[in-house]
Amino acid sequence: MLRTAWKKLSQKPQFNAGCRQSANAHYPKETGLGVIPPVEQKCASWTTLGPAYASANPRCPKKECAKTDHLISQSFNATAHAARTGNALTILLASLRKTFSAEDQDSRNLVDSALAAHSQLTRDVKDAMSSAELCRSQVWLAQTSLPETIRNKLMNLPVIPSHVFNSDSQEVLDRTERSITMREAVQRASR
Repeated sequence: MLRTAWKKLSQKPQFNAGCRQSANAHYPKETGLGVIPPVEQKCASWTTLGPAYASANPRCPKKECAKTDHLISQSFNATAHAARTGNALTILLASLRKTFSAEDQDSRNLVDSALAAHSQLTRDVKDAMSSAELCRSQVWLAQTSLPETIRNKLMNLPVIPSHVFNSDSQEVLDRTERSITMREAVQRASR
């Protein structure tokens, strides 16, 4: 299935109806398991084209960036699908474990091993989703005229699933702007 998908990216592996139903379960965006959130208006307004363009269409203004943004979004959404399917699998394994008798220790051990392996898989999926979110933020920041120091501060904010950037991003910008203004005022006064 992977080899087929790699040859033609638009082809997706086919799963049975139960898998599809489980994978398509809706999760609120706050859980982080929904689709990647849209680019915020305020983030889009940081691009070199300015807020007028961003308010009309908060997407990547550069063609190359739009393609990258789309691929990152697809990656995030596919990983979120994997996470949702993993949640369903964990519930099924835990339910299956309850059906075994106390004497059936071998079956219990097998399910416990599967749950432990799934725990590692969950950590890997989390890392992939976080990386996709940070990568998307980086694509947007690369289009801005913000200084590198501010970009670094914004990239170091913790990820909030319902935002492309952390909700504190505007505060970082405001604080930096105030410190620059204060420094310039002190320099003028000292002259």
